[in-house]
Amino acid sequence: MSDQLTERAETIEQSVDEEAIADAVAQNTELSEAEAEEATQNIVDGLNTATTEVSTQIENAQTTLEETQQELLMQIEELRVQTEQATETASEASIWSFVALILTMILTSFAGIVGSSIARRGETVNR
Repeated sequence: MSDQLTERAETIEQSVDEEAIADAVAQNTELSEAEAEEATQNIVDGLNTATTEVSTQIENAQTTLEETQQELLMQIEELRVQTEQATETASEASIWSFVALILTMILTSFAGIVGSSIARRGETVNR
C-alpha cells in the first residue's frame, strides 16, 4: 500500500505543468511576467516539497509498521514458549497427582488389610 501511495505522490509531482500554472497565474492576476514566473516557481517548489514530505512520511509509516510487526511476531513467539512451559508444568503436576493417588490407594488398601487382621484377632480373643 505504501508503494502505491508513494507512486501516486510521484505521479502528481511529475504531472505538474509549470506552463499551465504560469498561464493561469498570469491570466488571473495582475502580476508582471517575472512576478508570475516567480509565483509559479513558488507553487511548483511548494508542491515538490509537499510531495517529498509525503513520501518521507509514507516511508516512516512503513518502517514503523514493519518494526511493530516484528515486535508482534517476537511477542507471539515468546507467548508460545511460555504456553508450552505452562503446559509442561501442568502435565508434570498431573502425573505427580496420579502417582500420589496410586500411593494413597495402596496405603489405604494396606491399612484396610492391617485393620481387618487386627479386627479378626480381636474377635477371636473376645470369644
